[in-house]
Amino acid sequence: MSFGSVSLLLAVFIVGQGRMSRNGEPMNELDIDLETSPGSRPMGTVTANRTEARAAPPRVFSPAPNVMQRFSQRDRDLIRKALTDPPEYVAHPLFRKVGIEHELFPPQEDRPVRSIDDLFDGPNTVRTALSTMTPEEERLAFRRYNYARYRVYLILRRHSLRRLTLSGARDLVLWQRRALAARTSIVQANLPLVLAMAKRTRLNGVDFNELISEGNMALLRSVAKFDCSRGFKFSTYACRAILKSFSRVALRTTRYRGRFPTEFDPVSYTHLRAHETPEHLVCRLLLE
Repeated sequence: MSFGSVSLLLAVFIVGQGRMSRNGEPMNELDIDLETSPGSRPMGTVTANRTEARAAPPRVFSPAPNVMQRFSQRDRDLIRKALTDPPEYVAHPLFRKVGIEHELFPPQEDRPVRSIDDLFDGPNTVRTALSTMTPEEERLAFRRYNYARYRVYLILRRHSLRRLTLSGARDLVLWQRRALAARTSIVQANLPLVLAMAKRTRLNGVDFNELISEGNMALLRSVAKFDCSRGFKFSTYACRAILKSFSRVALRTTRYRGRFPTEFDPVSYTHLRAHETPEHLVCRLLLE
């Protein structure tokens, strides 16, 4: 028997017994789907070791004009945002549990949000610097946030390549509001972290307000990518992202200083006469 025949029989035997993973263990159907998918692992698939983010279907048509007129301007913006920039979510095995919606959003705690303004105009929406989240509250907030984005994904997948219906638009707005409310609570509880790290960072020539702005943007990106199921605190994950954003600000400022060594001084240009260039102004001031 030739070497090619032996290889063919061995391949048939492996397929019949079940495919083997890289570590030599038999692969289940979920692992086979992961290995046979084009490119890297599909986003959002729950594996034994980690959980990854998943993007919603890219193509869903906007509702009819008469359907959009039923919503407020803020709600229409939420619908357009979900259709043009579908949110990602961090999958979790609990999302497929029966009754998980009532577990994460109890009726007695889930206050109905009539408009997007209720997220910021309510009396208990803003947290102070001393009001931080406990680990249990933090995990619950992230599960609510990712489950709301997961429901948005399901709505968009159900209407893939079709026009969004009235009921689908209402459900989309509801879960977009819940996701935004959960993210707002997480960000407001961790805003003092950005301020504390900006005060500790010593960067010459970098504006403090610019540090705060970049740190807040890094905090928002960290909320969207954090996986609470790994057992780490969010502050541990966010601190590294905020420090990396500070380093990017310092690098960008250094490049700017290299190209423009002096800052623009608008006071000096008030002395310019008609049809006079800045070089003529310097010569005139030296002669005076």
